[in-house]
Amino acid sequence: MYIVGIDENGLGPRLGMFCVTAAVFECSSYDSHLFWKKASDGAVDDSKKVMASGRTAKGRKIAAAYLAQLGENPETETDFIDIINFRNAWPIHGDCPGCGKHMCRAGDSPFCAVSDSLATNNLSSSLSSSGIKFVGVESIFYCPREFNSGIDRFGSKLRLEFSILEMFFKKYGGLSASGDILFICGKLGGTKRYAPFFDYLKQYRVTKASEGMDSFYEFARFGRIEFVKDGDSLHLPVALASVFGKLVREIFMERLNDFFAGFIQNLSRVSGYNDPLTREFIEKTAAVRKKRGIPENCFLRKR
Repeated sequence: MYIVGIDENGLGPRLGMFCVTAAVFECSSYDSHLFWKKASDGAVDDSKKVMASGRTAKGRKIAAAYLAQLGENPETETDFIDIINFRNAWPIHGDCPGCGKHMCRAGDSPFCAVSDSLATNNLSSSLSSSGIKFVGVESIFYCPREFNSGIDRFGSKLRLEFSILEMFFKKYGGLSASGDILFICGKLGGTKRYAPFFDYLKQYRVTKASEGMDSFYEFARFGRIEFVKDGDSLHLPVALASVFGKLVREIFMERLNDFFAGFIQNLSRVSGYNDPLTREFIEKTAAVRKKRGIPENCFLRKR
């Protein structure tokens, strides 16, 4: 069977990327305790515990160990983004301002300063001995412009996020012809009922469901989808997705910080969340953004 852990990073900030990431495993049956013991390199945890803003070394080592299982070895941040980018499209468009390639794209800094072959080999042995296969990881990330456009289209952050989840449901739902696939998603806020958000999923008949603190839906010819409170602390696939997503977001935030630091001396580096430092950053960069012709829609989220 296939296990797809999905989590979001950056839904609440005012600046930076919004990421939804999926980590995919194959196994004979799913045991959450076994996964924590065998499908982890011993360091995977809630991404907020693994990485603080601007401090991503531990997360990079985790990501490098898992990507090595796929034969991937990203040398630069750009390589990393290319490998896990679900849409194969950078957050830059034909009509983006010229500054976009500098402000919005990941740089060519080394992805991981030191390659940890021991962690990679240990993870490989543990996965192999337990019959667990790491199939892959992909992230869908929206720049502020895309995020704002999505809010206009769907009317709320919740509906926008679910529309992204359905991209993963559509792609991975066909992994098992027998429908033997389990999606485990972090809970979307305080939502208990998800059926009203179904679009792609409408074509499948719900055979069993429960809606409450944790919710699940089973579909004929598709599989099972669970929405779990604190999923990143309970399920390794969700936690790993969170680590990759947090890393994507931090790489782009570092790029954004670097861009404006080149114009403003002693500018404090920020996380992009709605805190005093971020609000000050927005104010201090206003003149530079105006001079450089950076549209506010490309820099600041509407909500």
